[in-house]
Amino acid sequence: MTSMNRRQRGFSLIELGIAIGVVGVLSGVVLMTRGFIDNGRLVATLQTVDTLRKAGREYATRKNGGRDFAGVSVSRLRTEGLVHGSGALLEGAWGDLVTINPKAGDTTWMRISACVPSLDLANDLKGRLDKIGTTSLSLFCMCAPGECRRIVVDTR
Repeated sequence: MTSMNRRQRGFSLIELGIAIGVVGVLSGVVLMTRGFIDNGRLVATLQTVDTLRKAGREYATRKNGGRDFAGVSVSRLRTEGLVHGSGALLEGAWGDLVTINPKAGDTTWMRISACVPSLDLANDLKGRLDKIGTTSLSLFCMCAPGECRRIVVDTR
């Protein structure tokens, strides 16, 4: 009889197990969602690089028959109607600036640069760029810890 008069305190082992299981499932969903978001941004960065590459080629063809990329920039591509938007800046998927310029010292190449937040994502982007076979990854710049990894692509 004394056991019936006692009040229960705390949670049973089953209740704690269920709570831990629910927290585990929710954290897994959050981590999986972040992977989907990063992959989407990576694809967006890849598409931006490819769009700038094609627009740069068209610009060079219009200006000098495709001999070189002298004068190519985001603002000039926009002026020519080859890239949509306004202004001289192009924002990347992670809020960084994406640039396109003639390669210093050799204007027969153009240089496109963008940022990714981690080395893993930078390596993934490099692999995807290699697969489409349109670029030469000449410089893979590692920035200070906590900063983005700027990937620089030289292409023709």
